[in-house]
Amino acid sequence: MARRKQAIGSFTRPLQLCDTVGKRIVYYREAKGWGQDKLLKVIGMKQSRLSSLERGTPEAQLR
Repeated sequence: MARRKQAIGSFTRPLQLCDTVGKRIVYYREAKGWGQDKLLKVIGMKQSRLSSLERGTPEAQLR
Protein backbone atom coordinates (compact mmCIF):
# COMPACT_ATOMS: atom_id res chain seq x y z
CA MET A 1 0.00 0.00 0.00
CA ALA A 2 1.46 3.34 -1.05
CA ARG A 3 1.86 6.06 1.53
CA ARG A 4 -0.23 9.15 0.98
CA LYS A 5 1.55 12.48 0.98
CA GLN A 6 0.60 14.98 3.63
CA ALA A 7 -1.89 17.55 2.41
CA ILE A 8 -0.33 20.46 4.26
CA GLY A 9 3.26 21.63 4.04
CA SER A 10 6.49 19.71 3.81
CA PHE A 11 7.16 17.81 7.04
CA THR A 12 10.46 16.67 8.49
CA ARG A 13 8.89 13.34 9.48
CA PRO A 14 5.42 11.75 9.58
CA LEU A 15 3.45 12.23 12.81
CA GLN A 16 3.70 8.49 13.54
CA LEU A 17 7.47 8.89 13.96
CA CYS A 18 7.18 11.85 16.34
CA ASP A 19 7.97 9.93 19.50
CA THR A 20 9.14 12.88 21.61
CA VAL A 21 7.60 16.17 22.66
CA GLY A 22 10.24 18.03 20.66
CA LYS A 23 9.47 16.15 17.46
CA ARG A 24 5.77 16.86 17.93
CA ILE A 25 6.48 20.56 18.44
CA VAL A 26 8.40 20.60 15.13
CA TYR A 27 5.64 18.63 13.38
CA TYR A 28 2.82 20.95 14.42
CA ARG A 29 4.93 24.09 13.90
CA GLU A 30 5.67 22.96 10.35
CA ALA A 31 2.01 21.99 9.82
CA LYS A 32 1.07 25.61 10.46
CA GLY A 33 3.82 26.77 8.13
CA TRP A 34 5.62 28.55 10.95
CA GLY A 35 9.31 28.98 11.53
CA GLN A 36 10.79 29.08 15.01
CA ASP A 37 10.61 32.88 14.97
CA LYS A 38 6.81 32.90 14.53
CA LEU A 39 6.29 30.28 17.25
CA LEU A 40 8.60 32.20 19.59
CA LYS A 41 6.49 35.35 19.18
CA VAL A 42 3.31 33.42 19.94
CA ILE A 43 4.56 31.54 23.01
CA GLY A 44 7.05 34.07 24.39
CA MET A 45 9.98 31.73 24.81
CA LYS A 46 13.69 32.25 24.16
CA GLN A 47 15.02 30.76 20.91
CA SER A 48 17.68 28.70 22.69
CA ARG A 49 15.06 27.08 24.93
CA LEU A 50 12.72 26.22 22.05
CA SER A 51 15.62 24.83 20.06
CA SER A 52 16.63 22.66 23.03
CA LEU A 53 13.07 21.38 23.39
CA GLU A 54 12.83 20.54 19.69
CA ARG A 55 16.18 18.71 19.77
CA GLY A 56 15.30 16.93 23.00
CA THR A 57 18.50 17.85 24.79
CA PRO A 58 18.68 16.89 28.49
CA GLU A 59 18.57 20.50 29.74
CA ALA A 60 15.25 21.05 27.93
CA GLN A 61 12.66 20.42 30.60
CA LEU A 62 9.14 21.75 30.74
CA ARG A 63 8.47 23.69 33.94
